[in-house]
Amino acid sequence: MRSQWIRIVSFLTAAAALIACSNPNVEAPPAGQVHVSGYMASHSAEAAEDINRCKSCHGNDLRGGSNAPSCFSATFTNADGTITGCHTGGSTAGHDASFMSPDRHGVEAKVDLTACQACHGTPGTTAFDGGTTGVSCATAACHNAAGAHPTRWQGSNDITNDYLATHRNAANTDTSCAICHDVVPGSPIPNPDAPSCFSAEFTNADGATSGCHTTGPTVGHDMPYDTAALHGPAAKADLTACQACHGTAGTTAFDGGNSGVSCATAACHSAAGAHPTRWQGSNDITDDYPATHRNAASMSTSCAICHDVAPGGPMPNPNAPSCFSAAFTNADGTTSGCHDAGPSALHPLPFIHPGQHGADAKNNLSGCAPCHAIPADAGAGDNPRFNKAIGSLTNGCEDCHAANTAHPTPLWTGAAASHRTAGHMDTSCALCHGTNLNGPADGGIAAACVSCHTAGSPLVETNCLSCHNRPPDAQAPMGNQHPNRDGSHTLHNALPGVSDNCAICHEGAGTGTDAHFAGGNPTPVALSANYNAQSGDAAYNSTSQTCATTRCHGGQTSPDWYNGTLNVDTDCESCHTTSSDQYNSPRSGRHEFHLAIQVNIQDSKCIFCHDPALLASKHFSNLQTTTFEGNPWETLRDDLAYNHNTRMGCNVFPYY
Repeated sequence: MRSQWIRIVSFLTAAAALIACSNPNVEAPPAGQVHVSGYMASHSAEAAEDINRCKSCHGNDLRGGSNAPSCFSATFTNADGTITGCHTGGSTAGHDASFMSPDRHGVEAKVDLTACQACHGTPGTTAFDGGTTGVSCATAACHNAAGAHPTRWQGSNDITNDYLATHRNAANTDTSCAICHDVVPGSPIPNPDAPSCFSAEFTNADGATSGCHTTGPTVGHDMPYDTAALHGPAAKADLTACQACHGTAGTTAFDGGNSGVSCATAACHSAAGAHPTRWQGSNDITDDYPATHRNAASMSTSCAICHDVAPGGPMPNPNAPSCFSAAFTNADGTTSGCHDAGPSALHPLPFIHPGQHGADAKNNLSGCAPCHAIPADAGAGDNPRFNKAIGSLTNGCEDCHAANTAHPTPLWTGAAASHRTAGHMDTSCALCHGTNLNGPADGGIAAACVSCHTAGSPLVETNCLSCHNRPPDAQAPMGNQHPNRDGSHTLHNALPGVSDNCAICHEGAGTGTDAHFAGGNPTPVALSANYNAQSGDAAYNSTSQTCATTRCHGGQTSPDWYNGTLNVDTDCESCHTTSSDQYNSPRSGRHEFHLAIQVNIQDSKCIFCHDPALLASKHFSNLQTTTFEGNPWETLRDDLAYNHNTRMGCNVFPYY
């Protein structure tokens, strides 16, 4: 029964459909057509309103359906024979009817105007007259005078505060602007009615005149840009770049220029034209002096816009202070000292921490004097004090450093703060240590350099040689006195691997370390672990002036460093013992057998068999090793006739 009812309902439904189709729809398009005639010129508005309605016939990808053409065809011929161009390059992101508002389409147009022309004009031309959309940009209701952008496109006369219509922050200017303008010097202007990018000025259709890029377009910046945190760093980097748009190059003006935005307004730099009133820096109300001119760049050109940056130079702006004045009182009544001796090398602020100013001061202390010393123009022998009050330093450098100094004390002789690596010693040290570094003898308030550099002036005798010869050898010019006492230096320095390597015995106290310059007598001795004996660590006894448990002395106590003697050809047992607790004990082969023979071989048992002349080339070749370098049998006397091949014994041995 149920299936019968289903068949009846289906029949009635089909019949109703046939009856409905028998009555024609008067609003339907002609047979074979979906759209009315001329729809190509007006379809863009409906497509923009709802692009999905197009997909029912033109396909989900808009590349054509069973009876509808692709939206990406080069052309389309409709039923009346009219041929129209289509979206050969592909459709752009669709937009709705509200896109007509400037605050909607303006932003996208500024990103890439060529994308707009693809649909609303003709690529390769200057036209924005409708294109495939039929919607022209250049209409009375839209851009009636400027084709594809507002008439007030220059920006300087824009009526909005954030320059919504300015071309300055437009993108792709090399392609978008090039549609109509000459963006490259000497290139043609595609649209003769468009102004040149290199003209001095341009008067637009509403009669407003603005300056243009007489030397070509410059790099712009984001908008808005009026907060100090945004434009301040860029202005400090190169103020001349700001004047190109906000003033008049070659003058002192920052009154708007071709941008129409003046820097010298009550809301901005009311008293100082192009920088904050508290520009001196020392009286800045912030700790890190963000408004100080001291760390500004391009001073030779930027400051020169208004100030006399060179001695005797002109003062372009008579209301600006001289860079060479002793003091200046600014518009808020605050007075600060200036460069009465002229500007010096500048640095960022704050600059109090030694890690910041230390390196610069060491490089050239004379360069610090113009701002920090009294007198500021101090030269060699003038004995200046670096106690000039500046910023938060009421006693200048002497807030930190001892009186009459501008360097660390007493650690100035050490490694970390050592003056050894200071620059310009002939001028910087001469400020206080005398014109020739001879201290009080030639007018200096500080000690003579030869008080420490006893072998000669550090400016003449460089590196180690101003204190001692290398190694210390008791020779001229200093002679046999600390720190040039010879002792056993010459003997040890002749050994392979030891020559000129002070750190072997003075580990951690070599040239450049604090310990080296501490002035001890002797310089601290710390033996390298490479020379430890088998029986213990190498050590030096400063009282007896001897070394103990060193590998090179066979673990035995060495002779006195200054007064002891040792004949390496005959005093073998001073270093070689028969015990088993040292690296160089003669324990190999038949040593014990031969040493036990009671024969008259005097005291020099070793050289009875080993020739000192043959030992010389191998004996001390590498004292850091635990074994003998080379083959020991090569050192045996020739008259023993030792068999080098069989190594079974001597062919001649008178006592056995």
